[in-house]
Amino acid sequence: MSDAEPPSGPVPKPVPLAAFLRVEEPPPPDPGPPPPDPEAIYAEGFRDGAAAAAAEAAESARAAEEAHRLALAAADEAARALAEALAGTLAEAALAIARAVLAGEPAIRPQLLHRLVADILAAAPAEAQGRLHVHPEALALLAGTVPPGWILVGDPTLERHAVRAELGSHQLLASLSTRLAAAAAALGAGA
Repeated sequence: MSDAEPPSGPVPKPVPLAAFLRVEEPPPPDPGPPPPDPEAIYAEGFRDGAAAAAAEAAESARAAEEAHRLALAAADEAARALAEALAGTLAEAALAIARAVLAGEPAIRPQLLHRLVADILAAAPAEAQGRLHVHPEALALLAGTVPPGWILVGDPTLERHAVRAELGSHQLLASLSTRLAAAAAALGAGA
């Protein structure tokens, strides 16, 4: 082949030089999500803040209620302990005063003595008969007041405000000191 001869076969098409120099532009970037709406962001923040504030307020209220309940329980316990202490002290003071008054009582109190006799007769069987023992100073106060079948007997071993009934082999005792002891036992203050 010589330089002058045309090439045989299909002839290639000429490619313009601009095709080689042309730079392809990259595809446009993905726009992504649309920009956030400021009003939507504000509304969401407000909802979240309100929910958090409500939860915090509920927890604070629950804690305050629990603290209040515990304070009330402690106050109730303290009041109960104080009431028990005061009741015992008051009972002891009342009994001490009663004993002091009775110890210093110079005379027999007729109404008390009559009440003791009535109580002992009420405790005896209905048709009972027997002997009523009283302090010798009380004999004159009770003369003529006891029912038929009962005999009054002076007994210097008895207190001035005491009555003992003898019903055969049974005895009943009513006295101010036994009532005082019963009251002390009921109050838990001792005799």
